[in-house]
Formats: sequence, structure tokens, C-alpha cells
Amino acid sequence: MPLVRQVPAVTLTAIIIFALAALILAPISGGNVDRLILRVVVELPLLLIVAGIGLLAINLIATSAGALFKGSVLIAAATAAVIAWAIAGGTSPFAGLGYHSALRPAYAISVALPWLFRANLSNLMTHWRDKSGFHKS
Repeated sequence: MPLVRQVPAVTLTAIIIFALAALILAPISGGNVDRLILRVVVELPLLLIVAGIGLLAINLIATSAGALFKGSVLIAAATAAVIAWAIAGGTSPFAGLGYHSALRPAYAISVALPWLFRANLSNLMTHWRDKSGFHKS
């Protein structure tokens, strides 16, 4: 399958992984309960919008890099992770939202994992359902 066709599924999976990481990191970032509520209700959606736009751009660039190397998914994953690491560091849009410093590696990992495992949400859910036995009557 051409890498370009994988971009929407990879991006959706990456944003879900990143959202879970950000949600887990929200209480670790410190502050009182009011700050935590503000972080989850206001800052998390803003963070996900910024991250989602970035993930789409990153995945399009990673697709191009992977295509240069005969459709290499490994090159696409590595390119995506390096770009995500660079974007999420220092004076990134994430820095102003006061999240934990572990958000940077979480962003890089969340963009690389879907490429590495050629995963999309439906494949992950089907795999989980098959392993869990919930679908059996």
C-alpha cells in the first residue's frame, strides 16, 4: 500500500496516542485542582488541535521521505519522530501550555508508533477485541 494512503489512519492513531499521553501527564505537571481542571478542559483541546495540525504536516513530510527510499516505513517513522522531537522542544507551542517535559518524547513516540506498526485505530481495536474475548458469546 502506498504510504500516502496511510497518512489519515496514521495521523488519527498518533493523535489518539498523544491525547492519552497528555491526559496522563496533566496531573503530573503540578498545580492545584483548579489548575488541573483548566489544563484538562481548556488547554488539552488546544494542545490537541496544535498537535493534530503538526502531526498531519509531519506525516506528510514523513511520507515523502519514506517514498524516496522505496516506500520505507522505517524511514517514514524515523523522519516523523525526529521532526516531532524538534517541534515539541524548546519554544514550541506546547511550552506555553505548561505541560510536563515528558510531552516532548510522548509526541515523538506517538507519531512514530503508528508508522512502525502500520497501525490504525480499527486494526488496534480489532486486535484488542480478538485478544480480550469480548466478541465471543
